[in-house]
Amino acid sequence: MLPSATIFLQRHIVGVDKAGIEMSMTMMCNEQSGYSLCDRYYGMSRALCDSTNRLLQWMRQDQAAASMLERIQNLVIGARNVSAASAVFTRLRDYATVFYPGSASAAPDDDASSAADVSLSAVMMYCLPQAVQSMQAAGIPSEIIETTLRDFAIWARVYQDKTGRPGIGETDWNLLSLTGSILRIGRLQYESITFLEPYYVYRRSSDRRIVILAAPNLQVRLDGHLQGANGLRADTGFVTVLKTEGSSVSGNPVDITRGIILAEPITIARDDYDLILAPGTPATSVHIPEDGSLSPEAVDASFAEAAQLLARLGRQTSTLFCESWLLDPTLELLSSPEGNLCSFMRRFAKFPVASVRPMMVERVFGWGANNFKTSDLPERTSLQRNLKQRLMAGGDVYDVGGVIVIP
Repeated sequence: MLPSATIFLQRHIVGVDKAGIEMSMTMMCNEQSGYSLCDRYYGMSRALCDSTNRLLQWMRQDQAAASMLERIQNLVIGARNVSAASAVFTRLRDYATVFYPGSASAAPDDDASSAADVSLSAVMMYCLPQAVQSMQAAGIPSEIIETTLRDFAIWARVYQDKTGRPGIGETDWNLLSLTGSILRIGRLQYESITFLEPYYVYRRSSDRRIVILAAPNLQVRLDGHLQGANGLRADTGFVTVLKTEGSSVSGNPVDITRGIILAEPITIARDDYDLILAPGTPATSVHIPEDGSLSPEAVDASFAEAAQLLARLGRQTSTLFCESWLLDPTLELLSSPEGNLCSFMRRFAKFPVASVRPMMVERVFGWGANNFKTSDLPERTSLQRNLKQRLMAGGDVYDVGGVIVIP
C-alpha cells in the first residue's frame, strides 16, 4: 500500500473543485490506494508507481522541487503552455538527478529506476487531480478522460523496452495529455491545433473535389518531395509558385494520391472553389495510438463519435489533419492493398512533409531499428519482410501529411 500517494490523490480528486465540479464518489469506493488511482488513469505498473511515489514525496518536501512542481502544474493545467512546462521540467529532472537521495542507489546501467527515469511520472502523478478536474469542468466525459490519460501506459512500455527500466519519456507529448487539448475518442486521438503546413486546401463547390496547392517558394526535388525529406537534398528540382490574378489562383498542385508536388502549375477559378484550410487556420490533428485495430469499422466509429463530442465542446473544425508513416502510399506495395493499413491511408488527401527520418522503420521493426544494418532487420511479419526487401533494393519510404475534409 502507498499511504502517502493515497492521501494526496484522494484529497485532491474527491470533493469539489474551484469550479464547483464534484468528482464521482463511486470511483473511490472501490479504489483505496494511490496505486489503484494511477492504474486506473495511467495504467501505471506497480513497480513504476512505487518508484514514482517515493520521488514525488521527496519533491513535495524539497522547497526547490516543490516550487518547480507547482510551476509546471500551473503552466500545463492553467496556461496549457506545454513548451514552457517542458523547459521547467527539464530543470526539475536535472535537480532531482543530483539532489534526490534515491538517485545514488541506482547505477546508470542498473535495472532500478533513477530520478531521471521517473521524474516525468512524478510530475504526472502530481498533476493528475487538477488535470481530471479541469477536463471534467470543460465538459469532457469521464470515460474519455480515462482513455485519454491511459496513453501514459503506451509510453511507459516504450520506455521499458528502450531502457530496461520502469519510467517514462516523451515529455511534451505526455504533458499535452494533461491539458485536455488532445482526446482519445475510440481508436484515435484528436488534438485541436493551428495548421502550419505550407499548403492551401480547396474544395470545388460543384462536386466537392479536393485540390491542394503548395505555398510559394518551397524547394522541391524532381521526385516531388521536399528538399531535405529523408535527409536528402538534390542538385536539381524546382521552386513552387503561388499567385492570384483577378478571380483565379495559380500554383503547383499536389498529387493527393501519391503525396508529391507536381512541377507544372495549374490555375483554378476562385469562384468555383472554397478555401477550406490554409496555414494559420484551425484544424483537428489525428493521432494514431499503437494499440488496437485500424479496421474501417473502428475508424468510422471513432470519426463519428469525435464529430459529436468535438462539436459539443465547441472544438469541431472543417478538416482533419494527420502526419504519419501510415499515410505513405508505398504501403500498397508492402501490405495488402485491401487491408486495414491501406484502407486508412486512402482516406486522406496527401501531401509531402519535410521529415528528416521516416518513422516507418522503427514503427515496423521496433525501437532502435534505425541504428541497425538493413541486412540485420528482423523478418517476423510479412510487412517486415516486404519493407526490408524494399530498403535492401534502395527504395525509400516517407512520412506523409494528409487531410480529410469533413462533409
